[in-house]
Amino acid sequence: TYDKPTTQRSAQHHPMAESKQPCLEGPDQGEKAAAQSLIGAYDADIAARSPGNPLSAVNLSTASLSSIEEYDELRKEVLFRERALDFDYSCQQEATSREQLADAIIRRLKAQDDANVYGKAPPRTGYGGQLHPRFAGDHFLSNRELIDRTELFKVAQRMPKGSHLHIHFNACLQPDVLLGIAKGMDRMFIMSNLPLVPDNGYENFDRCEIQFQIMNPERECPGDLFSATYTPGQTMRFQEFRDRFGQYYNKATADGWLLDKLMFHEEEVHNHLQTASGAWEKFNGRTRMMKGLFNYETAYKVYTRRLLENLLEDNIIYAEIRPNFMMSNQLWKDD
Repeated sequence: TYDKPTTQRSAQHHPMAESKQPCLEGPDQGEKAAAQSLIGAYDADIAARSPGNPLSAVNLSTASLSSIEEYDELRKEVLFRERALDFDYSCQQEATSREQLADAIIRRLKAQDDANVYGKAPPRTGYGGQLHPRFAGDHFLSNRELIDRTELFKVAQRMPKGSHLHIHFNACLQPDVLLGIAKGMDRMFIMSNLPLVPDNGYENFDRCEIQFQIMNPERECPGDLFSATYTPGQTMRFQEFRDRFGQYYNKATADGWLLDKLMFHEEEVHNHLQTASGAWEKFNGRTRMMKGLFNYETAYKVYTRRLLENLLEDNIIYAEIRPNFMMSNQLWKDD
């Protein structure tokens, strides 16, 4: 169901296929020889991939054609062979009537999504005020809120999936699941590597790395995250943190701010200074933040059940769930 602009792509790559309109003068002998050589190379490639299944085509070496007809025939043969080399060519040729119907439905839904979702979404403002219409081929983080509204996504959810492999167990559900469980835990504590003070336009609120941990009284190391004298690693009760957060930060609620810290954002990922190592650094920080929200009895049980329910909702038949019980990943009692 993947729409490949084969004709347009070919027009960029092959002199004999630059336009859908016939050439008024037709190809000269050099161009004709080049086209025939290209067709021969395609035939050899196709024969190597599918022995015993030659393409049916005219014999261009003996054809007697007018210049315009000759151009069109050469162009048609080049494009025909390009399509035969596509990865989905054999699937299209051997598709059953039901598969062809399913393909037609998917293509129609994609066209509807283009018109009703991406086409109706407000354009985004880029550099210098340039307006950019929304389109399905944009980055995932650019289109995330639109993808959820498409008919194609609904089909993908209901389709049976053979397997979900290499699962990062604590990152399968929306982050508000674990944060929601943590809000009800009396012994949940929060820590930061920077004091949460409003200096420099709340810079520390953006740059800090947050961690959580269930702990007993003997392990507490009390500190005030909102004090300039806070020492990294000191602990504050999560319930107290949420109660006081609004006194020091008015751009978001405590819950909204924490959700934001757990998710990747488009500008963060695709800004011109970002690198693979920089993105990996952010990923590892978020993994550490999730760890303490997950590694205690109540969260583990509730999360596991909700994950299994989510797999059922998405019609995933098999899942490779990987609990990670290294020495540094112990599962704690709630107290």
